[in-house]
Amino acid sequence: MVQFGLDVLGEQMQFSISAEQEQMKLADIVPWARTVCDSVTARAVHIRRRNGGHIACKKGCSSCCCYLVPLSVPEAFRLRREVGAMPASEGQRAEQSCLLAARRILESPIPDLFTGESLQEFLPSNEEIDTVSEWYRSLELYCPFLDGGICSIYGQRPLCCREYFIDGSAAACKGESEDAAKVEVPVRMSEVLARLVAELQGRNVEAIMMPLALIWADENQVRDHKTWSTLKIAERFVELLEEMVEDSFVAVVS
Repeated sequence: MVQFGLDVLGEQMQFSISAEQEQMKLADIVPWARTVCDSVTARAVHIRRRNGGHIACKKGCSSCCCYLVPLSVPEAFRLRREVGAMPASEGQRAEQSCLLAARRILESPIPDLFTGESLQEFLPSNEEIDTVSEWYRSLELYCPFLDGGICSIYGQRPLCCREYFIDGSAAACKGESEDAAKVEVPVRMSEVLARLVAELQGRNVEAIMMPLALIWADENQVRDHKTWSTLKIAERFVELLEEMVEDSFVAVVS
């Protein structure tokens, strides 16, 4: 059991993370990240509402579900595990939806900035994010896990989805209005996991487009099976959290 505290937007929040095994895989980190993400995001949303903000996000609104959603490597492996654990009919439907979306992506002309890079693992710089996002939206692809306007994996949804809340009009998500602003959170958990994996595996920071995540996970099973000391991962996970929360605070103050 590892216990730690974070100063999140002026409030000291306490967390406890644990694991039953002495060794763990990358996918095993995801529940920790989800727990921290939900608490930190809830704090940010609460403050925005307390200050008069109007949070448009609610069940049944799928306005942002056509956006590009990048998954960290642990999330891709975890999603593969969770889809595999679904009842047969649900799992097959999810697999088919992801395959259809992946085909649409891989058959579409891609921006020049992807040249020479792996489409699945490409992580754009801040300056390129708008270009990549606009390209993805032009494909008019809704999330393969959207079922009747409802997220079918809400409890297992990606960290980027958990962190995305809008203050203002939901129409802004559809490009019909500019009357909205994204609620900023002090730490992006997907970035924490991306940095952690880069350190553990000696690689560049990576991200995988959600519709390609199942294919990517199947092609990288060797990486999925590798294990590390649970204590080592937990300690570095907490250190990265503390560093990124501190960096975020400094950026806001300055």
